[in-house]
Amino acid sequence: MEITIDIIEEKFEEYNKLYFGGRLLWPYEFYLIRSFRCFGRFSCNQHSPGSRLRNVRIGISMYYDWTEEYLRDVLVHEMLHYKLERSKNVEKKMHGPRFLKAAAEMNEKYGLNIQVHPNLRGLKVSAAAPKRSLARFFWAPAS
Repeated sequence: MEITIDIIEEKFEEYNKLYFGGRLLWPYEFYLIRSFRCFGRFSCNQHSPGSRLRNVRIGISMYYDWTEEYLRDVLVHEMLHYKLERSKNVEKKMHGPRFLKAAAEMNEKYGLNIQVHPNLRGLKVSAAAPKRSLARFFWAPAS
């Protein structure tokens, strides 16, 4: 599936209910990432632990012809960052022990495949990816 902001918003709402009990607030912005190496990204302004997050942004790469499973795992990965960032015990490392433990628990409980570096073998390059992209050297074009 070629990713759009509307799809990200729809999936965020669906996964928020399924995996986070609807507790994640709607982010400030969803956006498309113009990088083939970065599959997803979570960001927010710095804050004190436990305070309200500001300018929460979640992005998904526009380079790939996403399958439902890959998109779910990448988006839930970013949503897990969001959930952990809201806690009072913030880690210094993005993929530290708390993230790894939470990801493993979600993988086991829901049958997900959240990883720090996902294996995207089999994904195809989206038709929306720039024609002169390095991604085309590494991934096959979508049929």
